[in-house]
Order: sequence, then structure tokens, then C-alpha cells
Amino acid sequence: MSIFSRNNYWKIILMVLGVGILVLTVLYSNFLASRLKSNEEKNILLYTEAIKRLFQPNPEEEGSSLCEENYIGFLELVRDSFPLPVIYEDDAGNLEGYNFSERN
Repeated sequence: MSIFSRNNYWKIILMVLGVGILVLTVLYSNFLASRLKSNEEKNILLYTEAIKRLFQPNPEEEGSSLCEENYIGFLELVRDSFPLPVIYEDDAGNLEGYNFSERN
């Protein structure tokens, strides 16, 4: 066995290890991306449900909605509970946002 064939074995072993690390990295990245996707979908679903319930009338009193104090408190609770970037627009067209960078 010559020294050149021994070097070739090391090169092959290193190449196989490199490919193995590459494959594991891609698989783990896909796993993390799918977990992040499902978590974000869950947050969006919960947020939309909370906003829908915010604007539903109170079932105890027909035709009534939340009083102003409860509305503001619930809106702040919903806003602070979800890490999603949100932009609200009022009737005058003014925008107000939460959880996003203002560097844009």
C-alpha cells in the first residue's frame, strides 16, 4: 500500500463526512422551518379568533357590544399577547402598528 492510496482514503472519508454534515444540516433546517411555520400559523389563527370575538356582540345582552373600557383593555391584551406584526387603521385613515421595526 503506497502513501498515495492512503491519502485517497482520507480524502474519501472526509468527503463522505462533509456530505453527511451537509445532509444533516439541510434536514434539520427543514425541520426548524416547518416548526416555525406551524407556530406562526397557530399564532395567526389565535389572533384572528381573538379579533373576531372582540367585535361580536355580547350574547347576554342582545345587540350590545363591549363597553369602551373593556374594549380598550381587551384590545391591549390581544395586542400584547401575540408577537405578530400588526397594523391598525382607524376611521380617519391613520395607521398604528405594533411589533414591527420602524427602520423601514
